[in-house]
Amino acid sequence: MKGLKNSFRHTKDMDKQIVEECAPQEVYDDEFANHECGYVGNDEEAIEIVVGLFGAEKAKTVERKYGYCEIKETE
Repeated sequence: MKGLKNSFRHTKDMDKQIVEECAPQEVYDDEFANHECGYVGNDEEAIEIVVGLFGAEKAKTVERKYGYCEIKETE
């Protein structure tokens, strides 16, 4: 159980560092490439990551390549 808690803490710390050091557009561009969104013509995965890190309002500032899915606040 300790290892799992450490893993979750590490992930939360990485997310915090990303928010502090990166702009939503940078994260979107990187995740767009990482998830190969250009091949399928859908940026849903990339924008969901941005929403999860920065929130819906900041995600709406991102210049999207494929804006077919609506930006909604994550639960």
